[in-house]
Amino acid sequence: MEVTLHINGKAQTVPAAPTDTLIAALRQAGYFSVRFGSADGQTGAAAVLLDGKLVNSETMLVGQALGHQIETVEGLSSGVGQLHPIQKAFVETGAIQSGYSTPAMILAAK
Repeated sequence: MEVTLHINGKAQTVPAAPTDTLIAALRQAGYFSVRFGSADGQTGAAAVLLDGKLVNSETMLVGQALGHQIETVEGLSSGVGQLHPIQKAFVETGAIQSGYSTPAMILAAK
C-alpha cells in the first residue's frame, strides 16, 4: 500500500499503510534525521513538525499525518551547503551533545 505525505513542502508517495508509525514511513522515504528513540516517545529523537507543531513520529500513525504538512530537519536548509540560522547557531555554539538528538532539538527550537 502507498500513501501520499506532504514532507518538507513536497507531496511524496511512500510505501506505507495508515496504521504504520510515521517514523517508519519517513525513514522509508529517506528522511534519516528522524531517529528512533523510545517506542513511547520519551527521548524526543523522533520529533518532527506537523503543521508547525512539534510531534513525536514514533507515537503517531501515518493516517494521523495524512493531509498535514510534515517538516524534518532536512527541510530547513535553503540549499546544499546552506544552514538554517538555528542550525548555524547550534554549530557555532557547539550545542550538539552526542549528535543523535540534534535534529529533534533544532526542530524544537524552531
